[in-house]
Amino acid sequence: RLAAGEWFTARVSSCGLFHIAYPSATDPLKTELRTIYGQLCQDDMPMVRRAAASNLGKFAATVEQSHLKTEIMSIFDDLTQDDQDSVRLLAVEGCAALGKLLEPQDCVAHILPVIVNFSQDKSWRVRYMVANQLYELCEAVGPEPTR
Repeated sequence: RLAAGEWFTARVSSCGLFHIAYPSATDPLKTELRTIYGQLCQDDMPMVRRAAASNLGKFAATVEQSHLKTEIMSIFDDLTQDDQDSVRLLAVEGCAALGKLLEPQDCVAHILPVIVNFSQDKSWRVRYMVANQLYELCEAVGPEPTR
């Protein structure tokens, strides 16, 4: 109900609850939760997308591996290409979190190109966040690809 709230504050609050509700949900409810989270990541209000981007790592940690590679990575890709730099800079943190959850070859294929794009972003805030998170990003991708 919070995720479908008329006021954006309810939708912002709901973003932080998905990772708590997801593990104990039934399979049909898990599908619905993933769908709703995807909708929140495409919300009209940047505040909602920011909340979804900042909580994506926690939510992804609770999602099954099969859905991680498909649905969560699709959501992540949308967030990395958001018009608002405030959303993209929060997606930088999601890079490290998702990178630690993916297989090494998937991480190199999906996360490394995003890190490179973020390091060349037009917004100084996004580039700063990459520099600030560099250790975590390198740790997530692994030693070989980051040389």
